[in-house]
Amino acid sequence: MRVLIIDDEASLSALAVEYFRLAGHEALACLDGESALALLKADPAFDVIVLDKRLPGLSGVEILRALKADPRLAAVPVIVLSASVTPGAAPATCAEGAGAGADLYMAKPFHPKELAAAALRLAEGRKRTA
Repeated sequence: MRVLIIDDEASLSALAVEYFRLAGHEALACLDGESALALLKADPAFDVIVLDKRLPGLSGVEILRALKADPRLAAVPVIVLSASVTPGAAPATCAEGAGAGADLYMAKPFHPKELAAAALRLAEGRKRTA
């Protein structure tokens, strides 16, 4: 599984990347939305994107809308991370992301094992429907 983590908290991004790598997956991190969109334009081959809701510059919701508007990226599952989300909340309960296309919301702080398990479920679900 190939994962892109978009979060401006460098320590959190590094922790998530390291956990995915230790679990045998490829993971990259971007600290802002602009660099993430540039990376995805050049290399859209990710199985899951983990996206912080609050970022400097473009917000997580703006990035999510851009991802879902791009035909190459629209089917890539997106997990939105937010300190203002109730743990386990469905996208429909998170008004901003419901219309933007988030597949899952996770509360911050999160446990890396739970994030990796959720990402794997979404990636496997995508492969079954593709």
